[in-house]
Amino acid sequence: VGLHRPAEDIGAGDPALERMPLHMRAESARMQGSLARAAELYDASIALNERLGNEAMVAVELGNKAWVEIAVRRLDEAERLLRTSLEATHDDYGIAFCLLGLARVELERGRERGVEILGAAEALLERAGLVWDPAEQPEYDATVTLAHAVAGVRLDGLRAAGAEADVSEF
Repeated sequence: VGLHRPAEDIGAGDPALERMPLHMRAESARMQGSLARAAELYDASIALNERLGNEAMVAVELGNKAWVEIAVRRLDEAERLLRTSLEATHDDYGIAFCLLGLARVELERGRERGVEILGAAEALLERAGLVWDPAEQPEYDATVTLAHAVAGVRLDGLRAAGAEADVSEF
């Protein structure tokens, strides 16, 4: 009976159905380098998910928006977003994702502490049997490259120390 309605009519008026398309548009904009558009879409997604009471997705989008802030060198704002996201995140991937962002912020500031945080993120992901989402792989690769530049010969030791650390230290 309702099976023959046009696709645009299905779920019309249900804001919950807007959640994932909005997220995907924001991710796509970020991956394409349209950072102002990505920030706008992440803000819209955060507002929508706050209205829906979806705290988990708010945390995800705060973390995602942090990567826009990193890209435009607003490192203090990126760190604030990541720490807020981390406080509300309880799954291994989400925690590792936030740690990767915090590692990048520290490395962008030229601080070796970022290598330790990177090691913690990698170890957490490995222990959970997870891999980086394709959207995050380029950020991970760039973070590893930056870690090499910042830490030089100390890289392996710092990474190992981070892998052994309690993630709550970061």
